[in-house]
Amino acid sequence: MKSSKLKLAAILVALGMVPASVMAATATGTLNVAAAFSSATANVVVAGPIDFGTTQIDGANTPNPTSTTTFTVTVTNGVAYTLNLDGGLAPGVATNTRNMSDGGTNTLEYFLFQDTGLVAYWDTATPVSASGTGSAQTYTVFGASQKPTLSSFAGSYTDTVTITVAY
Repeated sequence: MKSSKLKLAAILVALGMVPASVMAATATGTLNVAAAFSSATANVVVAGPIDFGTTQIDGANTPNPTSTTTFTVTVTNGVAYTLNLDGGLAPGVATNTRNMSDGGTNTLEYFLFQDTGLVAYWDTATPVSASGTGSAQTYTVFGASQKPTLSSFAGSYTDTVTITVAY
């Protein structure tokens, strides 16, 4: 009979039907829980400047100078972003024009385009939308400058355009 009671007690313990207060001892352990979340990231790398070179002012048959450069944008995979090129340090009167300055009062209008046909402007009011891939995505900037018609405009002209990635 004693062995029957022991067997019954062992079965009840195994089934969890004996209150904890009746059990002789307890043991505990810990379960570690962790999670890491990284924020979305973006990076812009510009290959080089738009350099229109030197153009003769009075060269009536000289075409308006053009130049190209590229830049890459790397955004976390799957993250939507917009890309915008601002109006530069001396913005033009329209959202698609910019001005280079000689550091004085003279400015020279120029345009930035997204295509070789010089049709689709990098317009300051219309950002480009895309989705990040986690790898560098390349964008090309095609520039076209007006050439000055008066010799009083001779000199070096510069501007700085900021590329902004919003995500």
